[in-house]
Amino acid sequence: MSAGKDDSIWHSGCHGEGHDRLAVYVTLTQRSRTSPARARRWAVAGAACLILAHALFWLLVNPANQAFAAWTSTAVPPDWTRLRDQCEFTHAARAGLFLLGFCALLAAVLAARSGAERRGETTG
Repeated sequence: MSAGKDDSIWHSGCHGEGHDRLAVYVTLTQRSRTSPARARRWAVAGAACLILAHALFWLLVNPANQAFAAWTSTAVPPDWTRLRDQCEFTHAARAGLFLLGFCALLAAVLAARSGAERRGETTG
């Protein structure tokens, strides 16, 4: 049996990574002019977490995925555990950044609502 694409032990791609860019765009544009400064700071912190998580994907996860895709069950390099660990630790770090980013965005929404209530505006 020849080692072809069907014999690859890892199939990967960038599926689902578009949501990162969309989340950053929405974060930076949502309420950019009407929110109080405190809400904007939380939104920027949330966007920074999302941007960093996205950068980690392209810098550490994607190169490992590309290396994995080239391997076959008969041609695995001896240092495969280094790439596996890099991928796993980066996924964990990204999950933490997404959690921090979500919490910061939630804080931004709550701060914006609080500021609107103090100014007597209706929220909806």
